[in-house]
Amino acid sequence: MNKYKFSFELECPNNSQRIAYQAEITVDRVIMVENIASFFLSYTAAYHEEIADASYETFGGYQVITAHHHGVDVETTRGRK
Repeated sequence: MNKYKFSFELECPNNSQRIAYQAEITVDRVIMVENIASFFLSYTAAYHEEIADASYETFGGYQVITAHHHGVDVETTRGRK
């Protein structure tokens, strides 16, 4: 298994506040790191759950995406561990 971790920031689509994210993708194949970076950095503002759905559709595997927004920790998982 390969585990890829990527940190990024986006604007909240509701109030433009910056949100710090951490994405972790675990797959049994190779993903080019440039593809991971360009995928997440293609967003300027989006809802956490929409990003998680699109990332899972693009990369598959098992994914955990976390964020801290307005004092709330949000964690989404997609796929099976």
